[in-house]
Amino acid sequence: MGSAYDESLTARFNRLSFWGRNSLRSAALAESLSGMVRDGTKKRPWLYPFFMTYLVCLTTPLPVPGGSTVLVALTGLYAAIPILPGSKALRSSFAAAVRPPVLVENYADFIRPSADRSRADSVRALALGWRVTCRGAADMWQSTRTAFAALRAI
Repeated sequence: MGSAYDESLTARFNRLSFWGRNSLRSAALAESLSGMVRDGTKKRPWLYPFFMTYLVCLTTPLPVPGGSTVLVALTGLYAAIPILPGSKALRSSFAAAVRPPVLVENYADFIRPSADRSRADSVRALALGWRVTCRGAADMWQSTRTAFAALRAI
């Protein structure tokens, strides 16, 4: 990938509306997080219950206002402290996932160009949400299979 290619993708990203840009970022972070859980379960299957509890609490509406927001903030705080195990991998995974050229390349099918160039491009949010849900479910299924296979091997 050349820099001109990255610049054209960045320009396309900048044509998106505020909500469109943030939808793509959120989708990338969610897929990155579920991928990290999948990979973490492969490396350390005994942590599977903690990974799943975290993801269930993150994705389910909690009765505490802002509960999921606190979990996301704690995840960001964990990634920001370099001495903690896995924080560097988490931080680099998140940073790579939200680069504008990577976002446009990964989610190009969900970007709907504006009919007239004066308006911002938009994101097909429902289709994007469905893809993130399916990818997350596939990652969780893979994590479950890995953890139970390790449990059977004991």
